[in-house]
Amino acid sequence: MSCNWQNNDYFSLLMSTDKKAHAALEMLVDDLHGDKERTVHKFLGHSGAEDFLYGLVRLLGSDNPRVAGNAAYIIGTVAETEMGCYRILGLAKGQQGERKILADLTRMLTFDDSESVMNAAGTMGTLAESFDGREWILAEPCLSETLDHITTLLQAENLWTASNAALVLARLAISENGCNAILEHENSQHILSKLVQSLGVDEAGRGMNAAFAIGRLCDMEIGRKRLLLLSDSERMLSSLAKMLSCDDTGASKNACFALSCLATNGEGHARLLKNIHSDNILRTLSELLNAEDSETGWFAAMTLRTLASQPKGCLRLRDHPQVIPALQAVDKGPNLNSDLKEEAVITLEILKKLDKPSPPTIEVIGHNSIKASWEEVPTKSGFTVRYQLFDSNNKCVYTGKDLTCQIFGLLPCSQYTYKLRAFTEGDESPFSESVTIVTEENVPTAPTNLRVMGCTITQLKIGWDPPEQVNGTLKGYYIYLDEKMIEHTQELSSILTGLTASTSYNIEVCAATSKGKGDKSYIVGTTSEIGAHAPSKPHVQVLGRNELHVTWEPPEVPLGRITRYDVLMNGKIIYSGTELSYAVRRLTPDTEYSFVVVALTSEGKFDSKATKKRTAKDEYDSSRPPLYQAPTRRDSMGEVSNVSTTVSRKKKSAAVIEPKRQAASGKHRSVTPGNLRSKTPADQVTIARPISGSSSASTIPEKESKENRETEHKESTRGTEPQHHIPERIPTKSAPVHAVHFRENHHHQSIQRNPPPKPERFSHVNKMFPLSVSYVSIQGNEGKEKEDKKALYKSGTFIESSNSNSMHGLRLERSRTTMHSSHVKRRSKVIEHNSPINQNLIGQEYLNTLLGKSTDVVPPKQDVQLNLSSHQLDVSKQPAQNEIATRKMSPKLSQSTPKGSESVLSAHHPRVKERREKPNRDLYLPKPALPSQQYLEGRAPGLSTPYGSRSLPSPRSLYLQKDGEGPEQEVPQRKRFFRLKRIQYL
Repeated sequence: MSCNWQNNDYFSLLMSTDKKAHAALEMLVDDLHGDKERTVHKFLGHSGAEDFLYGLVRLLGSDNPRVAGNAAYIIGTVAETEMGCYRILGLAKGQQGERKILADLTRMLTFDDSESVMNAAGTMGTLAESFDGREWILAEPCLSETLDHITTLLQAENLWTASNAALVLARLAISENGCNAILEHENSQHILSKLVQSLGVDEAGRGMNAAFAIGRLCDMEIGRKRLLLLSDSERMLSSLAKMLSCDDTGASKNACFALSCLATNGEGHARLLKNIHSDNILRTLSELLNAEDSETGWFAAMTLRTLASQPKGCLRLRDHPQVIPALQAVDKGPNLNSDLKEEAVITLEILKKLDKPSPPTIEVIGHNSIKASWEEVPTKSGFTVRYQLFDSNNKCVYTGKDLTCQIFGLLPCSQYTYKLRAFTEGDESPFSESVTIVTEENVPTAPTNLRVMGCTITQLKIGWDPPEQVNGTLKGYYIYLDEKMIEHTQELSSILTGLTASTSYNIEVCAATSKGKGDKSYIVGTTSEIGAHAPSKPHVQVLGRNELHVTWEPPEVPLGRITRYDVLMNGKIIYSGTELSYAVRRLTPDTEYSFVVVALTSEGKFDSKATKKRTAKDEYDSSRPPLYQAPTRRDSMGEVSNVSTTVSRKKKSAAVIEPKRQAASGKHRSVTPGNLRSKTPADQVTIARPISGSSSASTIPEKESKENRETEHKESTRGTEPQHHIPERIPTKSAPVHAVHFRENHHHQSIQRNPPPKPERFSHVNKMFPLSVSYVSIQGNEGKEKEDKKALYKSGTFIESSNSNSMHGLRLERSRTTMHSSHVKRRSKVIEHNSPINQNLIGQEYLNTLLGKSTDVVPPKQDVQLNLSSHQLDVSKQPAQNEIATRKMSPKLSQSTPKGSESVLSAHHPRVKERREKPNRDLYLPKPALPSQQYLEGRAPGLSTPYGSRSLPSPRSLYLQKDGEGPEQEVPQRKRFFRLKRIQYL
């Protein structure tokens, strides 16, 4: 078919202003319909093409719809080529024309001629196809009016016109500026609603173009929100779902595009999956993967990937039965479209479930903790991968998204197994391989059930159970006694020895491992009481101011073999031996002492209960005048001192007390006040005290006069026994006896002292106390020693040993002394009186009061004969004469020497402040004769008895002598103070 331009060049007529221009338009339209490509090429290749285009633009503004419509059609057809679009846009941007192209085209959209409107909309769409054309349209000031008219045309009856209008919006939306222009338009909500209403499947393609425009608007966040806020948002989703499954490939593609853009937003994604057509959408997309058009398949794969990129969509696609198989078919199929295959592989990676993780790495960092780490499990699903660590009991010990964790609270030296599992929302990986570790050791817990299994007085047996948590390999147990470690053992029991009876001990036991000692278990154990295993409570007898006698009984049930006894005085050992008594000497008067007896056996020590006792009070007054003078030289050479008597004021009965003065050396002095003691050679001699409790003297209870008479009768009978002759032995050393002194004339001069002034006294004795009288006997019969001791033990007498060196060949024997017991009869005189005693009297006054009521000295009327023998003391008594009526009994002593002197006990009245009576100075006690000095030197001539006189003077006996008298001159003596003393036996 030939074209009109071939026969006649009518292109120049387009520049005319009359009807010729209209005729040229009709011929050009016909040529474009006949042969568009040749005609456009001829038109643009003409030398006056620029002028021809200007003429067309001028005709576009004609009021004749047909003329304007034909001009719009020609401009649109020429603009379809790149050269034509370029030249038209050049004219539109120029300032040559008075009229504007976009404005004329917009005006044409209001024409009633549908064909002209369609051509105008089509021309706009063609010009908006290129980037320069879109930017030109968006830059025109009439853009807002253009969008309003285009939106109106979306609902035109002519679907082709509506399709062209939708095409204009779709092509403008390709540019981000175009989307913003639509969304920022004052009627943007109306525009969006009309686009949604334009969706669907139609022949003209309005729905396809509208879907593309909606897809482009949904690609922007503001556009998605605006569309989802529309009341027709669900209609939009349903329309796109229907378009997706239509036969029109273009419609399907644009629907996939719109859905994929809508699903990129979380809200849009959720709205899409909740739509009632969501299952049909997934099924259709799976089918489109295998469409003949690879581009359609690519759009379907892209939509599926977009849906799978969100967690909910991924789960939904995994659960759909057709999606994953369709994607796998594309992946494995011989599809030549690489883009499609790539999209399918990416989608499969997103939908892939978690792989099995690698085994965790476990690091032991202590006895109760570990540190676990693992590799990250990759995923493209968009889910946050979390991890779970399980132990051997399938207990989850950690859950989180970190790749490391630290576990505490484990048991020391224990084996643990761990395995790892990764999980996401709706997906869990398989468990990894297990890893086994062993924690480090730790100190064990405290032993349990610590208990005392048994006890004795010196031992405790304890037992315990192993710790609840050993925390390693047990290395044994450590035992602590009062916080001091005493034993390490592997056993569950132990015996603690060397303890003290009836004592509580803090016992602790702890277990140990290679890491050290653990906590301690605590218990208090108490040993048994000594009870019958200890000696009896010691019995302490006061023997005077300086001596106590301690006796005790052995244990009733000894525990083990007794080796010895220890006597502790005030915590210090003063005796150690096997005896059951001990005499303690050299004590301080009026002082309390505590005694404990300890029995030492093969099983330990057993302490008795303590006994406290106070020594007798010192009756001497250091401020008063001396009671007697120091002995003269003649007296110190060997005069026999009569036995002295003293009575204790502490009790009503008299007590026979050991002499207080015992001088072992020059350092030890008597505690007697200086004005009452005299220094004699006997002071240099150590005097021994009794070692047996039976040798101590206790107070003698008062007896009836009938018993006294029986005692006197027995003593008289004993005095008639014959005496035994004992060979004499010459002593080689002075014997330290209480009242014995040895002095020689060439060493000492006679010492004479003026007698102290005699105090005035009143005889006032209310009651007499029994006094025990002792005598001294020196003999040399050593063969009788054992027999004597036995006899003395049986008869109740006391045998005492001296602390001084004994004289070779001499033996001192005490006369029978009365045992102060209810079973043994007394063998000594008893002086009694029933009158009251003035307790204010002290010293000599007190004794004088005890011995008589008046100051007059009663001369003795009884002759007491002293017979010396190695076994007993014979005393002959005669009836007393001229006794004072108030006195029942008075002892009178006489010695057997030719010049025996008589001892008379003088009584004194207590002191009275108002008046004083001077005693009768005409009465004196007879002075005893001196013993033979030859006997002390080994010679005994002139002795009247078989053994001679062996009585020695007492250093305590003070005689009142007149100045200038010789030793042999008998001088009247003043009143003498007698102290009855016990004489020690060797």
